[in-house]
Parts: sequence; structure tokens; C-alpha cells
Amino acid sequence: MSLSFILLIIVLSVIRVIVMISMASIVIGTVIGTVTCYVTWAPTAITSNSFSEIRTRNIHTFSITQQKLKVQSQFISRNVIRGPL
Repeated sequence: MSLSFILLIIVLSVIRVIVMISMASIVIGTVIGTVTCYVTWAPTAITSNSFSEIRTRNIHTFSITQQKLKVQSQFISRNVIRGPL
């Protein structure tokens, strides 16, 4: 096995680890955001009986989360194509 082949394997494995960590952070961030949304807004909506308000807020939060995911996935794909440097 040549040295360049070994270096290629090392570089690809590093890129794979970076992508896996990025994807895990997106999932963890989405879960934390969803839990925070329900913990902070749900009691207010339930006590004031304004379920339409909590639904509107959840839809808004979901759209913001979707936008963040789209931007982060574009950032990840650009880094994978260009490489870490």
C-alpha cells in the first residue's frame, strides 16, 4: 500500500467523523429546541386556554428550525466537498 493511499483513507475518515458530529449536533439541537419550546410555551397556552396561540408559535418555531437545518446542511455539504481546510 502506498503512502498516498493511506493518507487518502485518513483524510476520508476524518471528513466522515466531522460530518457525523455535525449531523449529531443538528439532531441534538433540534431536540433541545423542541423540548424548550414545549416547556416554555405550553404552560402559558394551557393556563390561558389559547391553544391556537401555542399552535401558531410551534409552527413558527418549526419553520425557523427547518431554515436552520437547511443552512447547516448546505454548510456541511460545502465543507465535505471542499475539504476541512
